[in-house]
Amino acid sequence: MSNQFLSIKPRTSVVLATVLALAVWLAMSLSAPEAVAKIYKWRDDKGKLHFTDNPSKIPLKYREEQKIQTYETPPETTNPVKLKVPEPVPKNHVVPLTPIGNGNYIVEVMINGRIPGRFVVDTGASSVTLSEELGRKVHRNLGALPKLQVQTGGGMVDSPLLLLRSLKVGSAKVENVEANVNPFLGEGFDGLLGMSFLGDFQVRVDSTDDALILDPLGKKGEATWGGKPSIWWQRRYEAYISKMLGYRMMAERNKNDFRARNNFNKLSQFYEELYQSLDKRATRVDLPQEFRMDPKNMRVQLP
Repeated sequence: MSNQFLSIKPRTSVVLATVLALAVWLAMSLSAPEAVAKIYKWRDDKGKLHFTDNPSKIPLKYREEQKIQTYETPPETTNPVKLKVPEPVPKNHVVPLTPIGNGNYIVEVMINGRIPGRFVVDTGASSVTLSEELGRKVHRNLGALPKLQVQTGGGMVDSPLLLLRSLKVGSAKVENVEANVNPFLGEGFDGLLGMSFLGDFQVRVDSTDDALILDPLGKKGEATWGGKPSIWWQRRYEAYISKMLGYRMMAERNKNDFRARNNFNKLSQFYEELYQSLDKRATRVDLPQEFRMDPKNMRVQLP
Protein backbone atom coordinates (compact mmCIF):
# COMPACT_ATOMS: atom_id res chain seq x y z
CA MET A 1 0.00 0.00 0.00
CA SER A 2 2.85 2.30 0.84
CA ASN A 3 4.42 1.46 -2.52
CA GLN A 4 1.25 2.56 -4.29
CA PHE A 5 1.42 5.93 -2.60
CA LEU A 6 5.05 6.25 -3.58
CA SER A 7 4.25 5.39 -7.16
CA ILE A 8 1.79 8.24 -7.62
CA LYS A 9 3.67 10.96 -5.72
CA PRO A 10 5.45 13.44 -7.94
CA ARG A 11 9.20 13.58 -7.65
CA THR A 12 10.54 15.85 -4.93
CA SER A 13 12.39 17.96 -7.51
CA VAL A 14 9.18 18.48 -9.44
CA VAL A 15 7.28 19.50 -6.32
CA LEU A 16 9.98 21.96 -5.36
CA ALA A 17 10.11 23.35 -8.88
CA THR A 18 6.35 23.75 -8.91
CA VAL A 19 6.28 25.46 -5.53
CA LEU A 20 9.13 27.73 -6.56
CA ALA A 21 7.43 28.64 -9.85
CA LEU A 22 4.19 29.47 -8.07
CA ALA A 23 6.01 31.51 -5.43
CA VAL A 24 7.83 33.52 -8.08
CA TRP A 25 4.62 34.08 -10.03
CA LEU A 26 2.73 35.21 -6.92
CA ALA A 27 5.56 37.49 -5.86
CA MET A 28 5.68 39.10 -9.28
CA SER A 29 1.91 39.51 -9.52
CA LEU A 30 1.65 41.05 -6.06
CA SER A 31 4.73 43.24 -5.95
CA ALA A 32 5.15 44.48 -9.50
CA PRO A 33 2.69 46.78 -11.29
CA GLU A 34 0.88 44.99 -14.07
CA ALA A 35 2.72 46.59 -16.94
CA VAL A 36 2.30 43.52 -19.20
CA ALA A 37 0.07 40.44 -19.07
CA LYS A 38 1.58 36.95 -19.67
CA ILE A 39 -0.38 34.34 -21.58
CA TYR A 40 0.72 30.65 -21.35
CA LYS A 41 0.10 28.20 -24.20
CA TRP A 42 0.58 24.42 -24.37
CA ARG A 43 -0.64 21.45 -26.44
CA ASP A 44 -1.94 18.28 -24.75
CA ASP A 45 -1.46 14.65 -25.86
CA LYS A 46 -4.48 14.90 -28.18
CA GLY A 47 -3.03 17.90 -29.95
CA LYS A 48 -5.48 20.39 -28.43
CA LEU A 49 -4.20 23.87 -27.70
CA HIS A 50 -4.74 25.42 -24.27
CA PHE A 51 -4.28 29.00 -23.06
CA THR A 52 -4.19 30.43 -19.54
CA ASP A 53 -2.89 33.44 -17.69
CA ASN A 54 -2.43 31.35 -14.51
CA PRO A 55 0.57 28.96 -14.55
CA SER A 56 -0.85 26.95 -11.62
CA LYS A 57 -3.53 25.62 -13.97
CA ILE A 58 -0.95 24.01 -16.26
CA PRO A 59 -0.63 20.22 -15.68
CA LEU A 60 2.76 19.24 -14.24
CA LYS A 61 3.67 16.94 -17.11
CA TYR A 62 3.54 19.83 -19.57
CA ARG A 63 5.62 22.02 -17.34
CA GLU A 64 8.28 19.31 -17.07
CA GLU A 65 8.33 18.73 -20.79
CA GLN A 66 8.70 22.49 -21.38
CA LYS A 67 5.96 22.61 -23.94
CA ILE A 68 4.75 25.97 -22.68
CA GLN A 69 4.98 29.11 -24.83
CA THR A 70 4.69 32.49 -23.17
CA TYR A 71 3.37 35.67 -24.78
CA GLU A 72 3.47 39.16 -23.41
CA THR A 73 0.67 41.53 -24.31
CA PRO A 74 1.34 45.25 -24.02
CA PRO A 75 -0.82 47.17 -21.57
CA GLU A 76 -3.87 48.89 -22.94
CA THR A 77 -3.18 52.49 -23.76
CA THR A 78 -5.74 55.00 -22.70
CA ASN A 79 -5.91 58.62 -23.65
CA PRO A 80 -5.82 60.80 -20.56
CA VAL A 81 -9.03 62.70 -19.99
CA LYS A 82 -8.34 66.42 -20.08
CA LEU A 83 -10.41 68.07 -17.41
CA LYS A 84 -11.35 71.72 -17.45
CA VAL A 85 -9.44 73.22 -14.54
CA PRO A 86 -11.19 76.27 -13.11
CA GLU A 87 -9.24 79.42 -13.89
CA PRO A 88 -8.49 82.02 -11.24
CA VAL A 89 -11.30 84.55 -11.03
CA PRO A 90 -10.10 87.69 -12.87
CA LYS A 91 -10.12 90.80 -10.77
CA ASN A 92 -11.71 94.06 -11.78
CA HIS A 93 -9.65 97.18 -12.46
CA VAL A 94 -10.42 100.61 -11.05
CA VAL A 95 -8.70 103.40 -13.00
CA PRO A 96 -8.71 107.11 -12.05
CA LEU A 97 -10.36 109.46 -14.55
CA THR A 98 -9.97 113.18 -15.18
CA PRO A 99 -13.29 114.90 -16.07
CA ILE A 100 -13.10 117.39 -18.95
CA GLY A 101 -16.74 118.46 -19.07
CA ASN A 102 -19.87 117.36 -20.96
CA GLY A 103 -19.66 113.93 -19.36
CA ASN A 104 -16.27 113.19 -20.95
CA TYR A 105 -13.23 111.79 -19.18
CA ILE A 106 -9.53 111.42 -19.90
CA VAL A 107 -7.50 108.41 -18.78
CA GLU A 108 -3.73 107.84 -18.77
CA VAL A 109 -2.54 104.97 -21.00
CA MET A 110 0.73 103.23 -21.87
CA ILE A 111 1.34 101.87 -25.39
CA ASN A 112 3.78 99.01 -26.02
CA GLY A 113 5.16 99.44 -22.52
CA ARG A 114 6.97 102.70 -23.30
CA ILE A 115 4.76 105.32 -25.00
CA PRO A 116 2.43 107.28 -22.68
CA GLY A 117 -0.76 108.97 -23.82
CA ARG A 118 -3.95 110.68 -22.65
CA PHE A 119 -7.11 109.17 -24.13
CA VAL A 120 -10.75 110.19 -24.00
CA VAL A 121 -12.92 107.24 -22.93
CA ASP A 122 -15.30 106.59 -25.86
CA THR A 123 -17.51 103.50 -25.70
CA GLY A 124 -19.11 104.61 -28.97
CA ALA A 125 -15.85 104.22 -30.91
CA SER A 126 -15.39 100.78 -32.45
CA SER A 127 -11.61 101.05 -32.29
CA VAL A 128 -8.83 102.75 -30.38
CA THR A 129 -7.84 105.93 -32.23
CA LEU A 130 -4.49 107.74 -32.09
CA SER A 131 -3.58 111.29 -33.02
CA GLU A 132 -1.15 111.56 -35.91
CA GLU A 133 1.61 112.72 -33.55
CA LEU A 134 1.16 109.72 -31.27
CA GLY A 135 0.76 107.42 -34.26
CA ARG A 136 4.21 108.39 -35.52
CA LYS A 137 5.71 107.50 -32.16
CA VAL A 138 4.23 104.04 -32.51
CA HIS A 139 5.04 103.57 -36.22
CA ARG A 140 7.45 105.88 -38.01
CA ASN A 141 6.20 105.21 -41.54
CA LEU A 142 2.44 105.68 -41.41
CA GLY A 143 2.33 105.90 -45.21
CA ALA A 144 3.28 102.23 -45.51
CA LEU A 145 0.33 101.05 -43.43
CA PRO A 146 -3.04 99.87 -44.81
CA LYS A 147 -5.67 102.62 -44.87
CA LEU A 148 -9.30 102.66 -43.80
CA GLN A 149 -11.88 105.18 -44.95
CA VAL A 150 -13.12 106.85 -41.75
CA GLN A 151 -15.87 109.43 -41.33
CA THR A 152 -14.70 112.42 -39.26
CA GLY A 153 -16.03 115.88 -38.51
CA GLY A 154 -14.03 117.08 -41.50
CA GLY A 155 -15.38 114.40 -43.85
CA MET A 156 -13.98 111.06 -45.05
CA VAL A 157 -10.26 110.58 -44.42
CA ASP A 158 -7.71 107.83 -45.02
CA SER A 159 -6.90 106.47 -41.58
CA PRO A 160 -3.78 104.27 -41.22
CA LEU A 161 -4.49 100.97 -39.46
CA LEU A 162 -1.92 99.63 -37.02
CA LEU A 163 -1.50 97.04 -34.29
CA LEU A 164 -0.55 97.96 -30.74
CA ARG A 165 1.44 95.13 -29.20
CA SER A 166 0.00 96.12 -25.84
CA LEU A 167 -2.19 98.83 -24.35
CA LYS A 168 -2.25 99.32 -20.60
CA VAL A 169 -4.83 101.41 -18.73
CA GLY A 170 -4.17 101.41 -15.00
CA SER A 171 -3.66 97.77 -14.05
CA ALA A 172 -5.63 96.51 -17.08
CA LYS A 173 -3.54 95.32 -20.03
CA VAL A 174 -4.67 94.05 -23.43
CA GLU A 175 -2.36 92.69 -26.12
CA ASN A 176 -2.71 92.93 -29.91
CA VAL A 177 -5.04 95.91 -29.95
CA GLU A 178 -6.40 97.15 -33.27
CA ALA A 179 -6.00 100.94 -33.65
CA ASN A 180 -6.25 103.61 -36.34
CA VAL A 181 -4.75 107.06 -36.77
CA ASN A 182 -6.94 110.15 -37.21
CA PRO A 183 -5.00 113.19 -38.49
CA PHE A 184 -7.87 115.50 -37.47
CA LEU A 185 -8.24 114.42 -33.85
CA GLY A 186 -9.05 117.25 -31.43
CA GLU A 187 -6.54 119.01 -29.20
CA GLY A 188 -5.86 118.39 -25.51
CA PHE A 189 -5.69 114.59 -25.78
CA ASP A 190 -3.77 111.95 -27.75
CA GLY A 191 -6.48 109.49 -28.71
CA LEU A 192 -9.77 107.73 -28.07
CA LEU A 193 -10.10 104.63 -25.90
CA GLY A 194 -12.53 102.61 -28.00
CA MET A 195 -14.01 99.13 -28.02
CA SER A 196 -10.98 97.31 -29.47
CA PHE A 197 -9.67 97.72 -25.91
CA LEU A 198 -12.83 98.20 -23.85
CA GLY A 199 -14.49 95.18 -25.49
CA ASP A 200 -12.32 92.94 -23.30
CA PHE A 201 -14.23 94.10 -20.23
CA GLN A 202 -17.59 95.08 -18.83
CA VAL A 203 -17.25 98.85 -18.58
CA ARG A 204 -18.65 101.14 -15.90
CA VAL A 205 -17.94 104.80 -15.21
CA ASP A 206 -18.27 105.96 -11.62
CA SER A 207 -19.05 109.66 -12.00
CA THR A 208 -19.10 110.16 -8.23
CA ASP A 209 -15.51 109.01 -7.68
CA ASP A 210 -14.34 109.78 -11.24
CA ALA A 211 -13.24 106.20 -11.91
CA LEU A 212 -13.31 103.80 -14.84
CA ILE A 213 -14.27 100.33 -13.61
CA LEU A 214 -13.33 97.39 -15.86
CA ASP A 215 -14.98 94.15 -14.76
CA PRO A 216 -14.15 90.73 -16.23
CA LEU A 217 -16.43 89.42 -18.97
CA GLY A 218 -18.83 86.57 -18.40
CA LYS A 219 -21.32 85.61 -15.74
CA LYS A 220 -20.46 84.26 -12.32
CA GLY A 221 -19.45 80.61 -12.58
CA GLU A 222 -19.24 80.71 -16.40
CA ALA A 223 -16.36 78.79 -17.96
CA THR A 224 -13.58 80.95 -19.34
CA TRP A 225 -10.44 80.34 -21.38
CA GLY A 226 -7.65 82.85 -20.89
CA GLY A 227 -10.09 84.85 -18.80
CA LYS A 228 -12.63 85.13 -21.65
CA PRO A 229 -15.98 83.33 -22.09
CA SER A 230 -16.84 81.43 -25.25
CA ILE A 231 -18.90 84.27 -26.75
CA TRP A 232 -15.86 86.58 -26.69
CA TRP A 233 -13.79 84.05 -28.61
CA GLN A 234 -16.51 83.44 -31.17
CA ARG A 235 -17.03 87.14 -31.84
CA ARG A 236 -13.31 87.75 -32.28
CA TYR A 237 -12.98 84.83 -34.69
CA GLU A 238 -15.96 86.05 -36.68
CA ALA A 239 -14.74 89.66 -36.82
CA TYR A 240 -11.18 88.85 -37.92
CA ILE A 241 -12.09 86.16 -40.44
CA SER A 242 -14.93 88.13 -42.06
CA LYS A 243 -12.67 91.16 -42.53
CA MET A 244 -9.79 89.03 -43.78
CA LEU A 245 -11.97 87.34 -46.41
CA GLY A 246 -13.95 90.48 -47.23
CA TYR A 247 -10.87 92.58 -48.00
CA ARG A 248 -9.41 89.69 -49.99
CA MET A 249 -12.52 89.71 -52.17
CA MET A 250 -12.30 93.49 -52.52
CA ALA A 251 -8.71 93.13 -53.73
CA GLU A 252 -9.87 90.70 -56.39
CA ARG A 253 -12.73 92.98 -57.38
CA ASN A 254 -10.26 95.87 -57.83
CA LYS A 255 -7.53 93.87 -59.54
CA ASN A 256 -7.20 96.45 -62.32
CA ASP A 257 -6.62 99.27 -59.83
CA PHE A 258 -3.13 98.68 -58.45
CA ARG A 259 -3.35 101.17 -55.59
CA ALA A 260 -6.75 99.97 -54.35
CA ARG A 261 -5.84 96.29 -54.77
CA ASN A 262 -2.58 96.77 -52.87
CA ASN A 263 -4.35 98.49 -49.98
CA PHE A 264 -7.07 95.81 -49.76
CA ASN A 265 -4.40 93.10 -49.75
CA LYS A 266 -2.65 94.86 -46.86
CA LEU A 267 -5.92 95.10 -44.95
CA SER A 268 -6.62 91.41 -45.53
CA GLN A 269 -3.13 90.49 -44.34
CA PHE A 270 -3.54 92.68 -41.23
CA TYR A 271 -6.64 90.77 -40.13
CA GLU A 272 -5.15 87.44 -41.14
CA GLU A 273 -2.29 88.08 -38.71
CA LEU A 274 -4.79 88.99 -36.00
CA TYR A 275 -6.71 85.77 -36.71
CA GLN A 276 -3.53 83.66 -36.55
CA SER A 277 -2.51 85.30 -33.28
CA LEU A 278 -5.98 84.64 -31.85
CA ASP A 279 -5.88 81.00 -32.94
CA LYS A 280 -2.47 80.43 -31.32
CA ARG A 281 -3.78 82.00 -28.14
CA ALA A 282 -6.81 79.70 -28.28
CA THR A 283 -4.49 76.69 -28.53
CA ARG A 284 -2.45 77.84 -25.54
CA VAL A 285 -5.56 78.05 -23.33
CA ASP A 286 -7.12 74.81 -24.67
CA LEU A 287 -10.18 76.48 -26.18
CA PRO A 288 -12.53 73.70 -27.42
CA GLN A 289 -12.88 73.38 -31.18
CA GLU A 290 -16.60 74.09 -30.98
CA PHE A 291 -15.81 77.72 -30.10
CA ARG A 292 -13.24 78.22 -32.86
CA MET A 293 -13.78 79.17 -36.48
CA ASP A 294 -11.91 78.13 -39.61
CA PRO A 295 -11.72 80.51 -42.61
CA LYS A 296 -12.26 77.50 -44.89
CA ASN A 297 -15.73 77.04 -43.43
CA MET A 298 -16.83 80.67 -43.74
CA ARG A 299 -18.34 82.50 -46.69
CA VAL A 300 -18.44 86.28 -47.06
CA GLN A 301 -20.80 88.10 -49.41
CA LEU A 302 -20.05 91.60 -50.59
CA PRO A 303 -22.80 93.99 -51.72
